[in-house]
Formats: sequence, structure tokens, C-alpha cells
Amino acid sequence: MTHSTIYTISTFRLRPIDKMARNGMSGKKYGATKKKKKQSKRQARPLSVLKLAYLHMVIDAELRNTPMPAVPKKSRYALSGLVKESGGALEWARRQANYSLLKNKN
Repeated sequence: MTHSTIYTISTFRLRPIDKMARNGMSGKKYGATKKKKKQSKRQARPLSVLKLAYLHMVIDAELRNTPMPAVPKKSRYALSGLVKESGGALEWARRQANYSLLKNKN
């Protein structure tokens, strides 16, 4: 053994680590390997689903007399322009076809 050998403690015994393991090139022989990040399998929701969810939020806020909710982050790109053109969240909701049906249902 030379003085340049590095040791690691594993299950109460010393094991030498060679140059490959020190450089991040670890395998089964040298320890744990780096795990790949899993890609999200979540698909983007259609605009109609996002609109309906926001419509429910606005109707709920109106019935409870609470401040109108902001447009959710996931649908902000698609809905924020439509809401601004209508004059606000409540006006946008009132222009939707489902508004009276959903409001009476709650």
C-alpha cells in the first residue's frame, strides 16, 4: 500500500477506492452509480379543462363573497388575455355558456 491510496469505511471494514471511483466513474464494482431522473409522464391539460376549472374557482369565490382568484399558473398563458379582454374574472365567467348552470348547481 502506498500513502496515496484513499480508503472508505463500509460495513465496518476499510476498502480502497481506486482512481476510477474517485473520478466519478463508479460502477457495480466501485459503488453506487448515478441514477437518471425520471421524465414526467404528465400531459398538458386541454384549454377547455383549464377554463372549466377556473370558472369553478370564480363561481365559488362569488358565492362566498371572497376576492376573485388569480388565473392559475398552468393556464396563465392561455387565459390571462381572455380574462383581461372581458374586464375581469367575474365578467369573463358571466360570459361563459356554463356560468348560470354551474352557479345554480352550487
